[in-house]
Amino acid sequence: MKSKKTFILLIATVAVLIVCITAVIFITLPNDKNTNDDNPSKTDNNNNNDDDNNNDNEDTTLEGTNIVYVKDNEIHYLNLDSMFTKQVTENLYETEELYYDSVSTAYLFSQISSDFKYLFYTDHAQTGTDKFPLYRLDLSDKKAKPEKIADSVYSYKINEKGTIVYYSDDVDVGLNSLYKYDFKETEKIVSNIIDYHISSDGSKLLYYDATGVYLKTQSGTEQITDLNLEAMEIHKVTPNLDFYIQINYALYYKQDGKDMTKIVDSVIGIEKIYDTGEIYYKNTDYQLCYYDKKSITVLTSPSWNKISINESSPVISYYEDGNTYVAKGDEKISIDGVVPDVSISSDTAYYFVNYDNGSGELIALNLSSMEKTIIDDGVYKILTVEDNTGKLFYMKSSTAAGTGDLYHDKKKIDSNVSESHLRMVGDKLTYITQTGENMTYKAYDMSEVSTIANKVDTYCISLPEGIAFLKDYYEIGDIYLYDGNQVVKKLVSKVQFFNMSFPVFNYEYEPWF
Repeated sequence: MKSKKTFILLIATVAVLIVCITAVIFITLPNDKNTNDDNPSKTDNNNNNDDDNNNDNEDTTLEGTNIVYVKDNEIHYLNLDSMFTKQVTENLYETEELYYDSVSTAYLFSQISSDFKYLFYTDHAQTGTDKFPLYRLDLSDKKAKPEKIADSVYSYKINEKGTIVYYSDDVDVGLNSLYKYDFKETEKIVSNIIDYHISSDGSKLLYYDATGVYLKTQSGTEQITDLNLEAMEIHKVTPNLDFYIQINYALYYKQDGKDMTKIVDSVIGIEKIYDTGEIYYKNTDYQLCYYDKKSITVLTSPSWNKISINESSPVISYYEDGNTYVAKGDEKISIDGVVPDVSISSDTAYYFVNYDNGSGELIALNLSSMEKTIIDDGVYKILTVEDNTGKLFYMKSSTAAGTGDLYHDKKKIDSNVSESHLRMVGDKLTYITQTGENMTYKAYDMSEVSTIANKVDTYCISLPEGIAFLKDYYEIGDIYLYDGNQVVKKLVSKVQFFNMSFPVFNYEYEPWF
């Protein structure tokens, strides 16, 4: 009996030892699971983001600029500081057949916060609809999981930091409801929304529906007007949500916490409201008028047509009764005859004379001294006038392909320049030359030209680190970065979409001239 008990005890001891040894082996052996095959949010560079293999003590924080693009029909992002890449979407479109427009539309639905931290995007979208599931992903954490905001979103707006989102659903045509979500709770604002604006910090909301216009702040909701919407139009909403509103031909200004103030009467159209408060507008007699914050000056007869307007200073050019004029504030300056084009800075008007067969003499008129200077002849297009820099660019020798010779003042910079793709990067002008199918990206530092890259595409985006652009693009291409000092770095290969109009809050755009 004793021997039998001893035998059973021996067997039990051996079994325990086997279990312990197996557990030790299991713990010490490496985990061979390939998470890039199993995890739909897989990374492009396999070693950077294996969620199952990451040590708990590993720093998963990412800082700096992120760029977002489409590759293999899915949305990805790249962190420029660490070169960490990650696939964001699991299945961007739940359909077997994908179309260019479908993927592009889903991509352009995306937005990113001003600090490059949060990406808002869609996933599992359906073709043939303009309603998308909406998600947010924290790009500052390699291991972050997406947060689903809503199943069917028609439109949405985020605050600059990406911590608040307002969105409208689309139950039926004309029956949109507006919601606010702060990633803690969802608040329904209103049914039957028509349009809305939010402040940059997301704390204030301006919206209107069939009953009127409302301003919602932390202190409550104020009804601005209950008039018929056909007699109402909102103009120039500031980041703080101060705004101008036109009601029954009168223009009002509304600041948070203050009563609405009437600015001018008899308004049927706004040409420009400047940050400093000056306004060019069309009155009910169809005349061009100028408001200087104190008084109104009527500048024209009803028979006038705008040519151009300066965006930063109150200067406008127009035709009237067979003549060309420039108004600097309320001062009306005549330019002899009718000219084909006028470009204006805060103190200079540039225009053509002796214009024949598509080109002419380029004249600079100082709006203070009235002194005229001949810049050059044979000019067919003024590309830009930049205030306070003296940088005037123009084109000569036009071709049927839309290219020509690029000049800076009287100095020829280059030939075969595409007139639609010029951009200032710091103190350099970047542009594209096109010969046949080859497009070359170049930079001009106001003294000499250098080549950035060959075989480029026209998609470019301004980043704190420089200009990102597509190269070798035909349905797919490679993203490169130009840092403004002739250093060109390849970022990502085989990209489908990388569009300069995306995202809304991400990049400070400099205009294409």
